[in-house]
Amino acid sequence: MASGYSGTPLAKKLGIKPGDEVLTAHAPTDSAALTAGITRSADVLVAFCTERATLRDEHDGLAVAVFPDNILRIAWPEKATKAATDLNRELVRGTALVDVNVCAISTAWPGLKFMWRKEHRAGAGGKIR
Repeated sequence: MASGYSGTPLAKKLGIKPGDEVLTAHAPTDSAALTAGITRSADVLVAFCTERATLRDEHDGLAVAVFPDNILRIAWPEKATKAATDLNRELVRGTALVDVNVCAISTAWPGLKFMWRKEHRAGAGGKIR
């Protein structure tokens, strides 16, 4: 998978450090670089979503999977790809977690990085408040 426009290696853009466990959900077939070494626990979780309903239905599980201080990256198809989707950046941004930055996972998939708000990390017990 291409590193996008900046030339920065994809792992660095996604916040993946040596030794991190990476998990993907709904990965497209062209994401072999991300799917290597998938495990159940994740330091970085990348969810590829094309439908608002899927994101809504899976959001809480995705958020709990990265509690309290791991990274969730939600990706959606770039409009220019003309892929069937009802998602865009603003709809993805409207989740319960705080979005930190956006990067190009590939030319077809931008992705927003989400983290738990600091005030929800201590004592939240893995539940979304």
